[in-house]
Amino acid sequence: MRRRIEESAYVYPQLQQFENRVSINNLQRTRTVVFKTATDLAHPTTIDNSRYTVGESKSWKKPFDEKVCNISSHYGAMKIDYENQYGQIDSTIILPTGCKFDIPVNVQVGQKFASPVVFGGDIYINRYTEKNTMFFFNNWLQDQPDGTVFDYTNYINVPFPTYWMNTERWDLQEFFSGVGDNIRNWVTGLFDGSRRQENRETIPDSATLPSNLHNLDMSRSLLNSFAFGIRYGYIYLFNSSVRDFFVESEYNIAHRDHEDRPETRHYDYSEYTRLEDLFDIKIITTGNYYKYDLTLNISQFPTNKYSHSLIQPRYYNQITAEDCELYYPTRAIYSILSVSCNCSANCAANCAFNCDAAVAAAVSDFNNAIFSNCFCVFCLCVSASRSFLAAVSFIKSF
Repeated sequence: MRRRIEESAYVYPQLQQFENRVSINNLQRTRTVVFKTATDLAHPTTIDNSRYTVGESKSWKKPFDEKVCNISSHYGAMKIDYENQYGQIDSTIILPTGCKFDIPVNVQVGQKFASPVVFGGDIYINRYTEKNTMFFFNNWLQDQPDGTVFDYTNYINVPFPTYWMNTERWDLQEFFSGVGDNIRNWVTGLFDGSRRQENRETIPDSATLPSNLHNLDMSRSLLNSFAFGIRYGYIYLFNSSVRDFFVESEYNIAHRDHEDRPETRHYDYSEYTRLEDLFDIKIITTGNYYKYDLTLNISQFPTNKYSHSLIQPRYYNQITAEDCELYYPTRAIYSILSVSCNCSANCAANCAFNCDAAVAAAVSDFNNAIFSNCFCVFCLCVSASRSFLAAVSFIKSF
């Protein structure tokens, strides 16, 4: 399905304006393209259930267990109406593909044909992968001693993170400042699911209860509500994935370089598939690494520097060309060397060397077609005062 694109922009890893009214937060994320379509784009028919939380999968004790899920997304391309994309037709380089397809003699109206797979040309069909990470916070605790105070609500990277925490110690004095409202919300949340969700999605102004210092992904059972501690509770710093798709490109992506360093590696389905190393928290902000030797492009091969076929020039006119390319199989074009000297019948051998000559052209039509390309030279002396030397080249004339 096609959609008309009203606005588009290339987004870098930074804060960027779109249409002068929309702010895009792309900090520490991969470069991408954003566009606005004239009509809405429907969701894929296949349901994507690859995004889930520990609580939704009820795997609080084993949050890192692998699961097999369905993924689904649109695959599209931006098309630009550029009529002069390839320039003049006689300026293109024609390349061989090694494919020969013979069209049948008796072709019917509306008949369709199918060619075999064609290998060649100037484009590669690549399997391309890149790391893609969505950061919920722009800073986090890392390599810090236990007990370090860190309030994640001060480093929010999205409009509102569902799960967060503040490692400050709870002060008993905060209990008396808002105990009434918190108890009422807590009791209401026990019996009202929507109110309970609202409580979780609200960052309180004061830590009346220890639970006001966090909103963790944990079991919300009645028994855990009266517990004096939290054993299994989680927040999410970022969500990471690998984009893996096929794309046409002049680059041979199979030869992309990574310098064999953890922060510059990319996902390779045959050589490097360790996701835990690709998304290690120590290198998660490095993003994708792009290094490629341009001399590996097929466009740089010597065989792609010249055209393997010729086409008619721009001044070619099909109508006038019919009058200038005619075939005369019985016609010969030859030259006559006229001489003026005193020669006898025995001067044939010396006539061409002793006389001044002038060359004239002549055309002769024969009764039969000329089959061979031959060249004959002969000398005739008509009289003592007149002779001529004729050179005839029997050729197929056009």
